[in-house]
Amino acid sequence: MNDSSVVLLNLALPAALLLVLLATLYIARNSRQKTTVWITGAAIGTVLGIVYATLQPSYIPKSSVPPMSRVPLVQDNQAERQDRLLKPMPEAERNAHFEKTFDVMERVRAINTPPSDTDD
Repeated sequence: MNDSSVVLLNLALPAALLLVLLATLYIARNSRQKTTVWITGAAIGTVLGIVYATLQPSYIPKSSVPPMSRVPLVQDNQAERQDRLLKPMPEAERNAHFEKTFDVMERVRAINTPPSDTDD
């Protein structure tokens, strides 16, 4: 599609549909034969709508896509798997972890605590 057809498809046809709607509303307001005006406007709008829908590009795939080749699974037998959820943590390691955590928490509290202004 070249530039002029894109402009026609995306700007001119929707503008024509809108103009038909506005013209139908204006003429129907000022006319004594409102039913005839509405039927004519609906017919012209339907024709323009069908033309617009027909000219729109289709995004459905045009051909089949070949399947991707499967990546072979790498079996690394040297890797050691450890199930740490089922084994309880050794007490020394747990105590070291808690000490480190609480030490960090106390340092953060010390930073966030405003200095006291009271002099005793």
